[in-house]
Formats: sequence, structure tokens, C-alpha cells
Amino acid sequence: GSSSLCHPSLSLLRAPPRQSSLLLSPMPCASYNLAGAGTLYDAQYDSVARRLGTASSDGVVRIFSTRGGAQLGELRGHQTPVVSLSWGAGSFASLLASSSEDGSVTIWREVRPQEWQIEHRLHVTGAANVVAFCPPEYGLALAIAGGDDLGTVTMLIRNERAKAGPGSEWQGGAFPAHQGGGAA
Repeated sequence: GSSSLCHPSLSLLRAPPRQSSLLLSPMPCASYNLAGAGTLYDAQYDSVARRLGTASSDGVVRIFSTRGGAQLGELRGHQTPVVSLSWGAGSFASLLASSSEDGSVTIWREVRPQEWQIEHRLHVTGAANVVAFCPPEYGLALAIAGGDDLGTVTMLIRNERAKAGPGSEWQGGAFPAHQGGGAA
């Protein structure tokens, strides 16, 4: 069926105080057809609220327009349920990270409107329960909360100065953060 993922209070959003001269337009309400997607685990608006990404048990990330609810794309690359999403912002607004129960993390890049490709992939120990990009003014970094017994957090950072082969511009590190695992 369809799901309505809007709330009356969302239309009251305003820009952060440091940008007080810019006000966001009211958030449009729409229904999104998620028939056949199974359980919905996450839904995230992009940084300008033009698109909604959904993560579901069928392993597919779906992108919808917030202006009417039309589906703009399906991103297929996970073998198990997708449990978390995070959109990049600012100069990284063309990026969307997704993570799944098997520890797979995919960073997608929109290369042209409605055309996506895989930018980077990695695998963490246990489930990749939560992904979150940092604010763009700090560069391109993604935190991944793992579901292993140590609650490992993996940080993935893109080195914009790297010029070597494919994948070498991404660097990562991990540390135990929460014994018993991490969950949203």
C-alpha cells in the first residue's frame, strides 16, 4: 500500500539561526507507493527536502519526489534488508549512503538526474545498523554504527587530494564504542 511520510509540524521547519534570512518552503505532503517493499526500516529526506529515500526489507533503496510522490529510482545492490540511509549535504548532496543487515555499506552518487552509480562499497563486521554523513563543512565523512558485540563505529573519510587508483581516495578506521552493539 501507500504510506504518508509527512507530519504537519514539518511545514514549520526554518533555516538554522546562522542562516536566519533563508526560510525553507513548507514541506509538501505526499503518499509514497511502497507496495511489495516489505518492512520499511528507514526514510530520510535529502538536505533540501526534494527527495525521500526509503530503506526496506527487500534490499532495495527507493527514491521518491516529495512533489507528488512519484518514484524516481530504485537502487539495487544489497543482498539483505537495507536498514539505514543518510543523504550528503552541500557540495556532497549528490551522495546517498545505505547500509544493510549483512554489514554491507554502499555510497551511491547521482551522476545525472535519476541516474545513480555506486561510488564506494565496504563491509563491516556484523550488521551496519546506522549510517550518518557529517556536516559538509567538515569534509566528506561517514560514520557507520555496527551491530557486532563491541558496538564498533567505523569512520569512512574521503581524501579529496588522493590521485591513485579506484577506491584509494577513501580511508577508514574503526573503534569499539558501545559494548553490546549499536542500533538506531
